[in-house]
Amino acid sequence: MDSLPIPFPDAAEYPALVRAALRAQARDRPELLGALAAGIEGLREALDWSAQGVGADETACVWLGDLRWARALGLNPEEAAPMPPRAWWEPEAARLAPADFAERHPLLARALCAGNMPYPARTPFTELADDAFLPRLAVLPLHPREGLEQLGQLAVNLTALTHGHPEALAAGLVIVLHRRALLGLEAEALGDAGDGADPRRRAPAQLRERARRRVLELLSPRDPGGSAPSAGLLASYGATGATRSGLARVLAAAPLSAAVLADPDAAGTAQGRGGDQVPGCVRALARELTGAGIARPEADAADGGAAADSEARSEADSDEASETSQSPMARAGLAPTYPSAEQLADRLAERWVETARRWWGVWGASGG
Repeated sequence: MDSLPIPFPDAAEYPALVRAALRAQARDRPELLGALAAGIEGLREALDWSAQGVGADETACVWLGDLRWARALGLNPEEAAPMPPRAWWEPEAARLAPADFAERHPLLARALCAGNMPYPARTPFTELADDAFLPRLAVLPLHPREGLEQLGQLAVNLTALTHGHPEALAAGLVIVLHRRALLGLEAEALGDAGDGADPRRRAPAQLRERARRRVLELLSPRDPGGSAPSAGLLASYGATGATRSGLARVLAAAPLSAAVLADPDAAGTAQGRGGDQVPGCVRALARELTGAGIARPEADAADGGAAADSEARSEADSDEASETSQSPMARAGLAPTYPSAEQLADRLAERWVETARRWWGVWGASGG
């Protein structure tokens, strides 16, 4: 089977899955909240247009979100860059980012100011290989896309907006596909379990291993004994992942990520040989394949069903009102203020689920 399962936005558990995935990113990397917001809001905007029967370039929508993040950080995009309208989340991205963001992340800050949208085959940021792009991809495993090629291409394209290193492109691709595969396997295992123990608690390592093998199979060249891909511009654009063979070439161009996918323990071996030369994106990939994977609803103590959701929103509204009375940006009418990164992640999740369900009601499994 050359595909991965589709997450159904109308499923009862879908909101909790989205909320848990976004909260995990917000909790782990609050200074990168702008990347999370740019990614999910850009993709949500494209889904919204699609629900209205209008096509939109998803990568371009997310790139505009990155430019909003740059503006929120006080950076100065290049003169050629468009100036998108202000977004409601910009003040919070600014508040939660460290004042010395540009000093901490000089290459990322430069990438966010690009005047032209980068592509995998046309990016000036080939040296960027840390894992700061991952928040931008947080919702992709839960995107209601049917095609493996579409999902893989989008993962590579969104990574390349700031991180053009081959290892980063491959790590982003594998992490998104692994989380999508894991979601499907967990649903399958739950169906097989009947009234027994939750297989997510009983055998998470086995599920991760099955998901890893599935992704490895999907990204293996169809003709491993065939000729090498041709050189030149055509081969370069083939690496954007528009086909399964293109996705396989993305992985083949990243030997460390390919080695980790084939054997997650290879990350430790590579680090022993190269020390700190192992890119952060490869270390993140190893953690993905051997760790908890995508956040699950039960892992979030605050997820207590509709009553808990309502209570959390009431508390957030109360805190927002208090913050609004003190925040100059809020007094200026730019946006409501959210007192924590996780509460902002919840708002992002609510907006995504609402739009995804509206899109699903129009297009269903046809893929739009």
